[in-house]
Amino acid sequence: MANREKILQLLSQYAEVPSIKMDDMLFGSGLNLSSISFTEFVVDFEDLFDIDVNMERLGADVKSVGQFVEVLEDHLS
Repeated sequence: MANREKILQLLSQYAEVPSIKMDDMLFGSGLNLSSISFTEFVVDFEDLFDIDVNMERLGADVKSVGQFVEVLEDHLS
């Protein structure tokens, strides 16, 4: 399974929607992630890929699933 698929599969465990699209918003009317769910996702992502995520790169400018996935994929390269 490709990294993007693994990321989306893990994210779907925390999302409060039946499906995830790259243009969905992470918070609010998009995936409706709570701050706790978001933090739990990041911890599980770090464990899954055995890396540390630079939380500063996940700032306020990261709004969509696509932007979020791109930042996470950058951590893997």
